[in-house]
Amino acid sequence: GLGDVYKRQLATNSIVFKLNSDTLDVEQQTTSDFLLEKRVTEAGSYEISLFNSFGKNSSNLRYSIEVVQDLFPEINVEYFPDSTLYQFVTLVGSISDDYGFSSLKLNYRKEGAQNFTSIPLEINQESSKQSFFANWNIDTLSITTGKRLEFYLSISDNDRVNGAKTSKSNTFILQIPSDEEIEKELDKKSKTCLLYTSPSPRD
Repeated sequence: GLGDVYKRQLATNSIVFKLNSDTLDVEQQTTSDFLLEKRVTEAGSYEISLFNSFGKNSSNLRYSIEVVQDLFPEINVEYFPDSTLYQFVTLVGSISDDYGFSSLKLNYRKEGAQNFTSIPLEINQESSKQSFFANWNIDTLSITTGKRLEFYLSISDNDRVNGAKTSKSNTFILQIPSDEEIEKELDKKSKTCLLYTSPSPRD
């Protein structure tokens, strides 16, 4: 009947796909399913032509493509050293990206070293904007008193097309004081504590 003819006229036997000036192969998976995979890195347009046993569709389907560039991730960091014994550093900051992250790393090197050592920090890779907090134990690094510790943080996005893009924070330098300087600072803090906790003299 009329319904059968209508269905046959809508059936597609083949598809011609033109991307800008290139004609691409379209894979026919079933009688009605077609598949095309193409990585697009710049703006343009594409055109689809449908064919069946009755001929070609009367008007081609034309679409435009807009490619949104993947931006570099952003990072802001502050650090707070343990000013009493210099055993740890507290790292506080925020990261943001348009699509998400692949890794956040702490990179450091001791004075005299040429290369940086990297430590991964835990983040939510799916969240595009977030804050982070970490306590970094520097006591295990066996840094000689009077020597400097240089470090920065790096954040990488999850760009699987062109490869992950990485942004770096400012580079920080922490100098470990000598034992005498630490003792003086502890003594100073102890005296200050006593000053504030001593009872007021009575009349």
